[in-house]
Amino acid sequence: MNKAAPCIIAIVNSKGGTAKTTTAIHLSDALVRQGRRVLIVDLDEQGNLTKHALLRRIGRPPGDSANWSQATSDAEHSERERLRAAHNIVRIARGEALLADSVTPTEIGDLVASHADIPDLVREVASDPRLPARILTAIESAPYDTVLIDTPGRAAFELTLASTLAHVLIMTVMPADWSIETLPVIEKAFDAAGRDKPRRFLFAPVVFAEKSNHAEFLQQLAELAKSRGRIVLPAIPRDENVQLRTEAGLALSPKSHAFLRFREMAETIQEVQVA
Repeated sequence: MNKAAPCIIAIVNSKGGTAKTTTAIHLSDALVRQGRRVLIVDLDEQGNLTKHALLRRIGRPPGDSANWSQATSDAEHSERERLRAAHNIVRIARGEALLADSVTPTEIGDLVASHADIPDLVREVASDPRLPARILTAIESAPYDTVLIDTPGRAAFELTLASTLAHVLIMTVMPADWSIETLPVIEKAFDAAGRDKPRRFLFAPVVFAEKSNHAEFLQQLAELAKSRGRIVLPAIPRDENVQLRTEAGLALSPKSHAFLRFREMAETIQEVQVA
């Protein structure tokens, strides 16, 4: 029996600072906790997802040394530099490495690390259609249930590449008029990528803990989603604790509101994959 191809999910927005990487990290974590085999692809040259995953992999050094943070940071940096040479999506796309040889196991899934040459790679895609096809072939034949792709903000090339690969796009939506207005732009880019497979577009609202009155924003998003046949995922709480733990390479507390929301999101994603 042939293995079912994994569901490829890209997390996108046309702007930075819209919780894309936070969503990719904690959604992947939630899926892994639910027994899913997850591959995470860091398509952002800044590599914040890669950094978080490696910090989780390295862990806190034993003891209560005052310089533990610096020691961990140094170890993460050393590991990230090692991966830059071999374990990255650029080498896979160019046919220089196999996917199986380019993943690093972490707590939140198998990682294909970020690389400084990603902007060059996505420009090559425009002139060489073999590159995304090579990535897609590698991913679809790999032993995963779900593939999550993190994308940068303000980078049309990366967005186009992610849209070409993905079955599902999750767009993080901020409680602001500009965020709502960009939804059709991203949808158009996704549709223009053109794949002969069913695709879904999901909205992930981002809400701020210090501003509790988001009812109007959520209602507006719900109405827009209904009119366009889209799904609205559970709202992502964005607060200082989530930000600090994410930047420090720490998992969310299992009792926290954010942890429970990402768990709900993972359950919804699995329902979408089955549908």
